[in-house]
Amino acid sequence: MFDIDKTPETNEEKNELLMIVANQQFQVSQCRKVMVTCHCGKKIRITSAYRCFYCGVYFCFLCAKRHFKIEHNCKHGEHPTQKSAGAERSAGLRLLSDFMEVV
Repeated sequence: MFDIDKTPETNEEKNELLMIVANQQFQVSQCRKVMVTCHCGKKIRITSAYRCFYCGVYFCFLCAKRHFKIEHNCKHGEHPTQKSAGAERSAGLRLLSDFMEVV
């Protein structure tokens, strides 16, 4: 298993990352499923999950803090910042529920 917080270098690591994203997307696409499995193995509610805009992986709060640190290792680009959303969200952390419409 490669380090999820670093950019995949080899094709094997890229394929493993794609499998993680595909598995999480499958879990999200289930009609009644509201849970997704973080890379650390923890099951979390989709509304409490943090998703990387660049690699597409869902994270729990603790893994997201490590993944979205100030010196971002994803190397796919800078995460957008929110000045008024607090310290954690200014570092790139945003809940998926921040983007969902309330019906």
